[in-house]
Amino acid sequence: MRVNYAEKGTFNAEKAARGLIELTNKIKKSNDKDKKGNDKVS
Repeated sequence: MRVNYAEKGTFNAEKAARGLIELTNKIKKSNDKDKKGNDKVS
């Protein structure tokens, strides 16, 4: 049980990390657009 949970946790962490990276990239791109137009605080 513990081993399965650890494996599942590792997988979820990796998936979450990839999702975070994609989200961060999207936020950076939209922030760059906002900085050119108006000063928006996210």
